[in-house]
Amino acid sequence: MRFFRPGLLLLGVLAVAGCSNPRFEPHTDADGKFTANFPGKVKTETRSQPSEVGMLTLKMVGAETRRPNVAYMVGYFDIPRGAFYDFDKATEGVKKNNQATVTESRDFKAWGVSGREVQFAIEKPKKGNICLRMFIHDNRMYQVMVVGANVTLSSSQVQEFFNSFKLNSTQATPTR
Repeated sequence: MRFFRPGLLLLGVLAVAGCSNPRFEPHTDADGKFTANFPGKVKTETRSQPSEVGMLTLKMVGAETRRPNVAYMVGYFDIPRGAFYDFDKATEGVKKNNQATVTESRDFKAWGVSGREVQFAIEKPKKGNICLRMFIHDNRMYQVMVVGANVTLSSSQVQEFFNSFKLNSTQATPTR
């Protein structure tokens, strides 16, 4: 079994015009096999990333509001067959790549799979938090995240975005 060492969190610039009360609309990503509610126009970025198990194709889908400045994103990549994914190492990778500290971490279960929610405090590019829900479904790693100055795992805006995410193959609602 090959060991997959993650830590790949794309926090690319997703420049989208927003407003103070953004309207969230469902967006379906056919390749990612999911639907989630995003504010405004959704941008997509795809890149190749070398890893210990070979080249990975990472896709990030997201939108950003301007006031408050908050980014809503879903990232995913396929895990090569036989590779092992470790949420603890993923958390450490996010900490290292973003010079972040973990302020909260908890397990969750949805669609018959287990995952983890983690809140990170960041100082750059601006002081704030990364709220991340990560899980694996059908050998695909999903990262559902909200990034902003005043977001927390327990905030309604984060939980509403997390809970708007649906796998198209199951259309299940997450449960704790």
